Amino acid sequence: MAPPKHITYFNPDWLLDKRFSYWLQPAPKDNTLAACRLCSSGGQLKTFSLSSMGIKALESHASGSKHKIRAESYLNARENPIEGFLVQPPTQQSNAASSKTPSRGKFEFRDLLFVYFTG
Repeated sequence: MAPPKHITYFNPDWLLDKRFSYWLQPAPKDNTLAACRLCSSGGQLKTFSLSSMGIKALESHASGSKHKIRAESYLNARENPIEGFLVQPPTQQSNAASSKTPSRGKFEFRDLLFVYFTG
């Protein structure tokens, strides 16, 4: 008979680790699960088992493609919070026929004031 597996319980110290602190939270009602704020959707909290992996379960979840996309988006929004609210001003293209991708203008404070005061 195989020895019983070691069961990992949620460790509150993981919330202090900067790799996990912005997305990790304990799962409600079950301390053998962890929850991801970023991968949750539709009011459903995304939980995953810690099983016997401990912190490796967190690293495994964080390496998933869905989580990586959401984490990158979240971190970019934290670094540049105003960009999500700005509308880029229209740009002029000198030769639209030769350019396959439209150029994008830079935001300037005066553009933001213009939008604010003109509605």
